[in-house]
Amino acid sequence: MIFYRLARSSNPRLGITIKKKWGKAHDRNRFKRIVREAYRSEYWKLPSNIELNVCPPKDHRKVDLDGVKRDLRGLVDIC
Repeated sequence: MIFYRLARSSNPRLGITIKKKWGKAHDRNRFKRIVREAYRSEYWKLPSNIELNVCPPKDHRKVDLDGVKRDLRGLVDIC
C-alpha cells in the first residue's frame, strides 16, 4: 500500500513503515531494500511536492521490484 500527500517540500520524500509482526529482520530489510530501489529508479518521474509512505501488503514476501515500480508509475498517473 502506498499512501501519499502533496506537501510544500521541494523534493519527493519517501517513508517506509513495517512492523515487527511482519517477520524477521532480514525479511523486513528485504522489503525496504526493494522499495528504496524502486523509488530511486522512479524518483525523477514523481511530482516534486509529493510525500510517500509505503506499507507492506499482508504477504510482503511476494513483493518484487517490478511490482513496486508499477505501483509507483500508477501513482504518477494519478497525480
